[in-house]
Amino acid sequence: MKGKHFLVFFTDPALPEQIVPILRESFHGYEIMVADSLVGFRQALEEQEPALVISQYQRGEFSGKLILQMSLFFCPETPVIFIVNKNGEGDAAEILREGATDYILSDHLAKIPFIIRRVLAEAASRRSRNEALEELRREKQILKEVTSSIPGLVYRYLRNPQGKVRYDFISDNAHFIWGFAPEELLRDHTLLFSRIHRDDLPVLLETYRKADVEGRFLCHRFRVRWIDGSEKWLRDDSTFHIDTDGHTVRVGSIMDVTASTEAEIRIRNFSKHLNKVVEEERARLAREIHDELGQQVTGLRLSLFSLRNHLPATASAALDTVQELIGETDRMMQSVRKVATDLRPGVLDTLGLSASIGWLAEEFRRKTGIPIKYETNMKDAKVDKRISIELFRICQEAMNNAVKHSDCTAMELILFREENDLSLVIGDNGRGFTPGVLQNEFSTGLMGMKERASGIDGEFNVESAPGEGTLLIVKVPLIQAA
Repeated sequence: MKGKHFLVFFTDPALPEQIVPILRESFHGYEIMVADSLVGFRQALEEQEPALVISQYQRGEFSGKLILQMSLFFCPETPVIFIVNKNGEGDAAEILREGATDYILSDHLAKIPFIIRRVLAEAASRRSRNEALEELRREKQILKEVTSSIPGLVYRYLRNPQGKVRYDFISDNAHFIWGFAPEELLRDHTLLFSRIHRDDLPVLLETYRKADVEGRFLCHRFRVRWIDGSEKWLRDDSTFHIDTDGHTVRVGSIMDVTASTEAEIRIRNFSKHLNKVVEEERARLAREIHDELGQQVTGLRLSLFSLRNHLPATASAALDTVQELIGETDRMMQSVRKVATDLRPGVLDTLGLSASIGWLAEEFRRKTGIPIKYETNMKDAKVDKRISIELFRICQEAMNNAVKHSDCTAMELILFREENDLSLVIGDNGRGFTPGVLQNEFSTGLMGMKERASGIDGEFNVESAPGEGTLLIVKVPLIQAA
């Protein structure tokens, strides 16, 4: 620890008598310690680091170089000032090169307080700077340890108001995630893009740009090509803020989510296949019920008509019974049609998506009494059969949810095409909910609708709040991936 004292070393007894009174007069807060031997000088250095060393410069046994070496060895941060003879400018230059802080000529001792104040101020400034650098080094080390423990790449970039991006931090895990050392990526951040799957790169760059412009959090998955040619899935989760210079600062982490994403893809593909099988089975059962059972009921009805026509008019009791049976067959036929329609509405196969949703809305209004408004710009436009089925089922499930859970008094359906996208919007004025916090039958229905949308490469979004109704938005590309 640095003491509040000056250490003075002189072999010429006359010099301390001149200098010490000046020091005591000018620096009341400092103790003045005088050493007159190398042993005493060394002992003073070892006991406590002085604030300043002042020494006579001379050659020989007590050379200035030796004094300087001892000072720098025991107290490397302590400034050292030498008193040099009036003709010793050459010695002064040499000792400064060796590491001395400053010097003063022996015939200018009156200036020593000014020189000491300057040297102490510079030393304090240097000490503060070194402490700040050491603190910065510690913080960097802590940051490195923390980010290295995260199983992913941590980064920070700045986007200036003109849109130019500069990365100023990339963690050491960059090699494991990206295949490049962090130093390489900091020198040229476009190397990040060289690994990204060419189908995902334009979407990713636009996603970053829009997130920065709109000032929002980001969670995005994308594919990269690994060094060995294999494909990995990565997920970027990041936050943002605006700094005092107007830069958008984004801090995030990129994780390898290959295993979980591939599992999701397998589940989604299985769900897609399962929905397809279920729909095919529904269609088959609807056809069989309509054709086989419907024909049998129709045949029974015709037989009853024939029986009624052959009964005498006097057999009133038998005629009444036959008429009742004819009524039962009519009700059976209605049930057959209802079951077949519930399994697979014929309108979906014959009239297409737009008319099918219109029919569904009318049936909903008729059965529940809840007014429902339906708008579309589709008219007779044809839509891929798979898309039509899934959107129809989503609409069906949304209506069932509204009746069971929302207590709504009105609903609205909008089906519209915009360039190569098809959107279905389903809204109600019910009691609403907080998305993401439900764990009941309703949330299961929402998950089912989301899976159906994913099965046709669509986006499924829910907007709701307690007391403010619910809005479901499904957006599907009309050009489906193979």
